[in-house]
Amino acid sequence: MADSNESGTEKLITVAVTLIAGLVARQVVTIGWRAIRGTEPIKDDETPLGEIIMFTAVSAAAVAAAKAWAAQKAHARTADG
Repeated sequence: MADSNESGTEKLITVAVTLIAGLVARQVVTIGWRAIRGTEPIKDDETPLGEIIMFTAVSAAAVAAAKAWAAQKAHARTADG
């Protein structure tokens, strides 16, 4: 994610942007889950294991993709200016 040539400010911007992207992606998945499934994701101990695994996999994939994209964009932006 961070090159050794990046300044402290560039690293901080990259971390902040990737953190925000991850939080947004998680919220998008949660809202999408409610809209598609009509249930809260993992609401209690009675949630079926398959549903827990599916929500976790979808959330992890979305957050990882958003963080990678955001880090790439932040790095490109700080490299340009």
